[in-house]
Amino acid sequence: MERVAAFKLEAASAPSILYMKARYLDEQHAGHGVTFATGTPISNTMVEMYTNAAASSIRGLRQRGIEHFDGWAATFGEIVETMEISRTARAFAPAAEFAHFTNLPELQQMFRAFADVQTADMLNLPRPRLEGGKPCVVPCPMSEEQCALQEGLVARYERLRS
Repeated sequence: MERVAAFKLEAASAPSILYMKARYLDEQHAGHGVTFATGTPISNTMVEMYTNAAASSIRGLRQRGIEHFDGWAATFGEIVETMEISRTARAFAPAAEFAHFTNLPELQQMFRAFADVQTADMLNLPRPRLEGGKPCVVPCPMSEEQCALQEGLVARYERLRS
């Protein structure tokens, strides 16, 4: 999974630290380890879903034979080949990306075994009205200042790399 974007799981990363602490608490107090309270459990990457599942219910993952990330990813994710902007921002390069969830009913059932999911509709939260009823992308060209900043960052990256 090292070639897949967002899967560079390092021992000192926040998800790894969270996972280790949750495992320790689970070992000390079996079945009574941790409680999470968040409004955005999966906001940045699909890896967060695995981290939350492993930290909250490692026994559940173990029972399903997907205790390790590779097994979880193969069960619930689809990896696709894409093109992404290179680090220099001057070219495109091929990359693998964890793009889609698969087996969603099973994933939702597993997630809801340890998460109390409340949607905006269930909470009746106020939301602003959007023109056209849904979000839309508004493309705009980079300004001269942004181009200059990008060129400076590219030059800085080139100096660091060499």
